[in-house]
Amino acid sequence: ISIMQMVLELDAGDVLSSEEVEITPNMTGGDLHDCLSSVGAKLLLKTLDNISNITPLKQDSELVTYAQKLDKNECLIDFSLTTDVILRKIRAFTPYPSMYFIYNGERFKIFEAESTNFKGDCGAILKSDGELILATSDGAIKVLKIQRQGKQIMTVGELLRGFKFKTREKV
Repeated sequence: ISIMQMVLELDAGDVLSSEEVEITPNMTGGDLHDCLSSVGAKLLLKTLDNISNITPLKQDSELVTYAQKLDKNECLIDFSLTTDVILRKIRAFTPYPSMYFIYNGERFKIFEAESTNFKGDCGAILKSDGELILATSDGAIKVLKIQRQGKQIMTVGELLRGFKFKTREKV
């Protein structure tokens, strides 16, 4: 987190204070947002209380990078990616904008998943009886929390009591 002086250019002002935050392996985008909000608010108050004693630190313009605005098309799961990459994307985009797959023309958002030892054709439904397991390029993910289009977020068990996926079909 950095508290910066405002200038005309985006994120180009001198740094007044900063604090590092640890990003843990299971942290979601929402978890990180909440953590950064809390740390940022405290850091801002601390900075304002000590503003007369702070020497601004110039930013190195050579190190500046620009992050493009997220596009919802980036959230469609590409099952040709590795299990690890897909799981990181699910965590990063939870709770918003959420990673999803399409099954029979309907969007299903995934909010929590884990790796599993199953293997099969990339993008295929490997198991849909009590669990939902989807094949990736190097293994599979077991979906834990899901949201059917127009419905609430629920566990996969809750979804599968009223909705059926066909095993071996591709998503």
